Amino acid sequence: MSKKNSYIRIAVAASLASSLLSGANPACPPKSPSASSAATNQPAPKKSCWECETLTGDWGGLRTQLGDKGFTLSASYTAEVFGNTGGDFQHAVSDGLFGICLDIDLEKLTGFWKNATIHTNMLYIYGTQPSVSSMGDLTSISNIAGYNSVRLQELWLQQQFFDRHFFVRAGLITADGYFFSADTACLFINGTFGANPLVANDLVDFPQYPTANPAVLLGFEPTKNFYFRTAVFGVNQNANPAGNNAHGAYWDINKSDGALLSFELGWLRNHEPDATEFVATYKLGAFVQHGFYTTWQSQAATALGVRNPSPVGTNYVVYGVIDHEIYKRDGRKISVFGRGGFAPSTYSTVSGYYDVGFNFSGFVQGRQGDLAGVAFAQSLLSKDFSDSQQLQGGPAYTSQMVIEATYKVQICPWWSIQPDLQYIVRPSGAQNSNNAFVVGLRTSIAF
Repeated sequence: MSKKNSYIRIAVAASLASSLLSGANPACPPKSPSASSAATNQPAPKKSCWECETLTGDWGGLRTQLGDKGFTLSASYTAEVFGNTGGDFQHAVSDGLFGICLDIDLEKLTGFWKNATIHTNMLYIYGTQPSVSSMGDLTSISNIAGYNSVRLQELWLQQQFFDRHFFVRAGLITADGYFFSADTACLFINGTFGANPLVANDLVDFPQYPTANPAVLLGFEPTKNFYFRTAVFGVNQNANPAGNNAHGAYWDINKSDGALLSFELGWLRNHEPDATEFVATYKLGAFVQHGFYTTWQSQAATALGVRNPSPVGTNYVVYGVIDHEIYKRDGRKISVFGRGGFAPSTYSTVSGYYDVGFNFSGFVQGRQGDLAGVAFAQSLLSKDFSDSQQLQGGPAYTSQMVIEATYKVQICPWWSIQPDLQYIVRPSGAQNSNNAFVVGLRTSIAF
């Protein structure tokens, strides 16, 4: 729970023309539905490369044959360049991600094991982390930045029961992919719109990209409109993804460090494919972590030699999410998301968080696949944390704000380019930190 000061490295961009924009999980691009030809005696017309869903197509029929046997393989590459034109430190950096995912339908593979799936994905991350700097910004300006390595991320087995109304998933699982998320927020590049500082900075060993923790995830969907999820994640206070877990294969957990519990209740409206009304999702959830939190006041007193640390306590985060279409007409659509939550100031670095953003599609004639967006996020630093830093001679902390505007150009189904602007107010939340203006470009390709 210690806080390091660091300044922002952020970015102007120009990127290779051979890469594709990642979706909610940067490691696994969203799968596009395969086109089905009409039942006629004529063979389906052959698509050109620019019309295919992926750059490499069907591999001469091999991809379809593997799918018939239960194997679905997908891969993507994302590259980006960012430059900081303001703040304390000005230069450009680049980084990239190659991700490969494998899903196995065990019924197709075995012929008898119904409603069961195995999923795994691997990452190759390279380049300079855009936001690792001496000013300690709370979020990376890039949601694909990580530890330079080839690493395993998720690896799990899922079994569905009771006509697929209930499922159990066990293995290496991320939390940010299944809790406190909004689909509309996936357009944005700054990491705050994924695993935001309320969870990433407050909860020890939080399982977020590019790492995953041993876990069991349970899901219950009594109707098509409601779901409930809960998970238990193993925690290791000494986990070091850049050191002892550089390749994602270090699965040790420490029983004395307790566990991370998560809960989420969701209400879905008009998610059916033929629905004409506005699509909407509402979520309420919480994380609870027990084991090793001491109050900021106690930590400051201990650092100054006044007294010993107070007994450990339990930390938690409570949150809500709204993801809603608000306009849909003649191929044009506007969607909005909002997320917010709080944590106890006595234990947490960030005691409050909220973000809001809008997506616009179909407003540029002839560019129906493009997406434009603007979003705002604010992380409220804990007063107890700020007071403890000042007692030890550090600065006062208030809040960090992120404003992002972006436009994703869908060149073809498998290739997109995304120019991006970000303005970070008070990186790290320290009152003496200078604002930063970031210009960037991301480009991606799906294989």
